[in-house]
Amino acid sequence: MLCTTSYTAARAGDRDQAQAMIREAGKAARKLPQQAPPGRLFPTTSAAVGLFEVGVRWALGDAGAALKAGRALSADQFSTAERKGRMHTDLGCAWWQWGKPEQTAHELLCALRPARLAGRGP
Repeated sequence: MLCTTSYTAARAGDRDQAQAMIREAGKAARKLPQQAPPGRLFPTTSAAVGLFEVGVRWALGDAGAALKAGRALSADQFSTAERKGRMHTDLGCAWWQWGKPEQTAHELLCALRPARLAGRGP
């Protein structure tokens, strides 16, 4: 809930609210396990909160902070193709915002891989 509220505030331009909420989410995430226990309705992990922070930071126009937040993330921390792809597209947005087209292209190409694999089915 804190992550969604933070991202919504960032997209609405409410910097103070967005930053306060993502800080609170980060504090709460420190208490979470690395892997969500099976059967959880909302399997939130510290990596999921980190991914929201990337989105919040680039939505606020702070590409450097978004990339710093994404530094500890890797696609294998996420169980779905959608989250893996989102990680790469959000990082791509941050690189683009920072004026780095090569890094942007790299992230967007990386986002294609999980989508292609998910599209193949079992």
